[in-house]
Amino acid sequence: MMEFQAVGRQLFGEKYRGVRNSVYTAAILFISLRLSGFRGAVSPRVLFLTAFVFSAGIMWENLSSKRSVEHFEGLFSLPFEDGRLKAAIVSAFAAFTLLSRSLPVLALFYALSDWKMWEIALSLFFAAAACVICAAWFALLCGGFGRRMRLLRFSTAVLWAAAAISGILFLGTPVEKAAAAAVCLCPALPVLRRADCYVFLRSGISGRGPGRRYGGANVIRYFFRVLRLNPVYARNTLFLGLFACALPFLPGQAAMPGMLPIGFAVLSLNTPVCTMLSADPDTDINVRMLPSQRKHFLAGYCLFIFLINAGLDCVYLISWQIVCGGLVPQDLLTAALFALQSAMFSAALEWRFPLRDWRTETDLWHHPRKYLVPAIMILIAGGIMILKAGIWLWLLLLLPECAHFALYPEDRMSARWKAGQDI
Repeated sequence: MMEFQAVGRQLFGEKYRGVRNSVYTAAILFISLRLSGFRGAVSPRVLFLTAFVFSAGIMWENLSSKRSVEHFEGLFSLPFEDGRLKAAIVSAFAAFTLLSRSLPVLALFYALSDWKMWEIALSLFFAAAACVICAAWFALLCGGFGRRMRLLRFSTAVLWAAAAISGILFLGTPVEKAAAAAVCLCPALPVLRRADCYVFLRSGISGRGPGRRYGGANVIRYFFRVLRLNPVYARNTLFLGLFACALPFLPGQAAMPGMLPIGFAVLSLNTPVCTMLSADPDTDINVRMLPSQRKHFLAGYCLFIFLINAGLDCVYLISWQIVCGGLVPQDLLTAALFALQSAMFSAALEWRFPLRDWRTETDLWHHPRKYLVPAIMILIAGGIMILKAGIWLWLLLLLPECAHFALYPEDRMSARWKAGQDI
């Protein structure tokens, strides 16, 4: 019990404040959507699959969080009983995943349709089972059983995950689905019992990191190295690229060519790439101590985000031309303006308002600030769609904005940071 309290305080904060906030958020979402009268037909299979897959993904992100390793280094330095500490870590992370991330998402499903109590209970069971099974996958893949037979351990985890998801998708009745989840849950307990407890500490320590110190003035090279070595950044960018390929296939897109700017706005939602400074407090401190901060970081970071956004927009344009056709040279200019404007907004937000006091990477990546830039870009896209000359007016406004961005006085920012204020 003491181990669970120690881990839980690190995850949920003082007096488990995070639990109350998450429950309040889920309740507000449920009541608001329920009172709005909006209803939709949702299959129980979709509810169960979402509960399982989403909870497993968030659980994996929480367990692999580098911030978690920093929090628990002191805990592992004390004498502990291996089994009790493993049980405390798995149960605390599972509770954190269910209450802070899965519950708000499931609350939306509960509000969209009329569910029976046993269906709600079964969805919560799938979410809890996913957390425990994911912890077993994590121990199996991240070194909990030694370094030998990596291919066998990877194949076992893949087949295990495929069996769990296939049971939810293809079995007929909910009872059969629950039985399949219970069968997949049974091997997780002996796997966790046999695993080395230190796997949860070693998971965030990597000798191939891009370097936690900011050295040199080539910011773009540094961030591309982070993108190459950090699988989360690369994976999220890859998923956005696949999403850009799939956007033109959405129903009605071929009949609505004016919807092209909306896609550019949506593709600016690349959360990990736009929070690289907040994700590494050591780099944040070192960068703000350097002379010529704006020259060596802010402009370089903006150019880095612009290149990522421009690449995604190019993929989107190619897919649009193949599926819908009818692109004109003005669409290339529109893509460039969206990539540049969203990069400037994202870099300025990250420089002036970096995210503080986050406990795991999921808290950082799911912060409400992530929706600010895409929301502004959607408003701009709406203005372009309404006003024919909007693209040229935006270009005229963007030129002085770029000049102000490049010549922004950096000494003011240095003075505020050195004074100890939260920027």
